[in-house]
Amino acid sequence: MKKLVSCLLTASMTVMMLPVQAHTETLTDNILIYQYDENTDCYLITGVEDKTITSVTIPAEYHGASVKVESNIFADCPNLTEINVEKENTYHTSIDGVLLDSQQNLIAYPCNKPDIAYTVPNTVQALEIRSFQNCANLVSVTFSDSVKAETGHIFENCPNLEEINGIITVSGTYAVQNCHNIRYLHFSGGIHTNLPPFEKLEKVEFEPDNPLTKVTVSNPELKELILPVKCKTIQIAGCQKIEKIRLLNSSLDDAQNTIEITNCPNLKEIIIDSQEGYSSYSMLKLTGLSSLESVIYYEPQSYESERQSRLEALEEHSLEEVSVPKLISSIFCGNYTVYGWQENDILRLFCEKYNHPFEALDDTAVYETGDITGDSKIDILDVVTINKAVLGKENLTSEQVKAIDFNGDGKPDASDSLTLMKYIVGLIETLV
Repeated sequence: MKKLVSCLLTASMTVMMLPVQAHTETLTDNILIYQYDENTDCYLITGVEDKTITSVTIPAEYHGASVKVESNIFADCPNLTEINVEKENTYHTSIDGVLLDSQQNLIAYPCNKPDIAYTVPNTVQALEIRSFQNCANLVSVTFSDSVKAETGHIFENCPNLEEINGIITVSGTYAVQNCHNIRYLHFSGGIHTNLPPFEKLEKVEFEPDNPLTKVTVSNPELKELILPVKCKTIQIAGCQKIEKIRLLNSSLDDAQNTIEITNCPNLKEIIIDSQEGYSSYSMLKLTGLSSLESVIYYEPQSYESERQSRLEALEEHSLEEVSVPKLISSIFCGNYTVYGWQENDILRLFCEKYNHPFEALDDTAVYETGDITGDSKIDILDVVTINKAVLGKENLTSEQVKAIDFNGDGKPDASDSLTLMKYIVGLIETLV
């Protein structure tokens, strides 16, 4: 009997220690679906009953309890143009019809908001899961480097999205699934990146300060690629339309990098761009580049001390042992010219020894109206450059500013970016 009583007491105490499950109640106002949570004394909006809505307002309270939206439950509302929030709501705010939470995370951008370009406010901390999913009209989204875009499916199924001018994580390739018109992407670092086979992807940029172990690129429509040199292995193969590759050179902590570029028949230009204060060369293995015209080494013109140390090193070491570019050209490469600053005697000596024509750089460029990149084209990449300048990520010359200062205020701004975007998509016919 005592044993039975002891077991009953133990069982009773175990039941008492179990967590109390919150009672939930689901209600609807014929537009939104609410679920009550007793633990927080709050109604969570868990769905939309009327998916044909064009506008919605998140109330401050429902049946006397506060209201919260946990994720983008509006991603399946194709007609929605604005999401508003009552001022008394303690969990959410709305800026220009876009839903944010109290921590300034962007929760939901309306699927049918008519704007073709959107700049995320500087107060926003992060882009939450599915926040831009199924947005029909967006062509361009811009956000600063401080905004975290680390969750999946952020921009999934945006049929007209061409440019994401902001940094998403490498694992965040899932953030742009089914964005078939995407033309420009900017990733942060990671371990190993295989670029997704976007049909219209023209330009990809990686953060130079975030090391990569390996990058593999085989996108047939890619026309331009910007890669960090601080990467153990870079393999570029079968990019049938690529015309320019830019390697952002930086100080290396280990052995020199190897870049293999194979079977890119339209590649005309390879650029090695050194940061101020550093000059590190990578090994280029080139095969099947029948149209290659130039390999350009941009070094800081002020880098006199490094040049002198290399010249002095030649007194004790061979040319191959000094820090110079290692170019291994195999079959089917064009008779390309190597370009460098006239003062770089080492680069010139290397070219003379291995029969690469050498020419001093001409750093002059002509910037026509709208063409801020100086590539004789007006396209989405010019918009990208303007947006970078607005965010303080790129410095423009006076000639570049003059080419895109459509409102005449003497500086690049969001108005200039929007004007150029309208011109590119055909909403206006002239820029002047």
